[in-house]
Amino acid sequence: MIRNFLLWFFRYVELLCLSLLGLGLLAFVLLLCFAPYLNERFKTPIVVRTDAPLTRSEFFREGDRLTLLAAMPALPQSAANICYANSKVGLDQAVLLRFDAPRADCAAFGELLLEGAGANATSLTRLTNPPESQLGMLREFGLESVDWFDIENIHDGFEGRRDATAANPAIQFWIDDGRGRFYLGVDY
Repeated sequence: MIRNFLLWFFRYVELLCLSLLGLGLLAFVLLLCFAPYLNERFKTPIVVRTDAPLTRSEFFREGDRLTLLAAMPALPQSAANICYANSKVGLDQAVLLRFDAPRADCAAFGELLLEGAGANATSLTRLTNPPESQLGMLREFGLESVDWFDIENIHDGFEGRRDATAANPAIQFWIDDGRGRFYLGVDY
């Protein structure tokens, strides 16, 4: 009786293993057949952006800000004329944010972004030259038409950076003292 049970059990396990192997082989063949389609699908940027500046309350009312808001402290109360863009290309994501606020509020917000990053962050650094355009990254994520992310026009201001860690995405930001404007780029 035990012998019959063991024979039955091992046949069942053998059939189960062969079935799983067959399913794995079928999945592999399907992946090879659809790989060109999937590759093109993952190269197409999916972009969500504002077309006009938002007030602070409008910005927080919109539902698609959760990814960005989870990765940063709350915007200053004085933040106005908020512009936002989010792009996903496959598994990569980029977020752009710009708002107007007094210089002190922009600097305090920048310090909050750097807080706790330790060696993975730079402190606020005065700009000696206008920052380089981010057009290459913007083009890669389908954001080249975002004309409000014009950091190359900053002539007097600061910049800061936090490298990516397991818990936090990489960020880079710029403060335009002349216009009272904060720019943020987040790379997930």
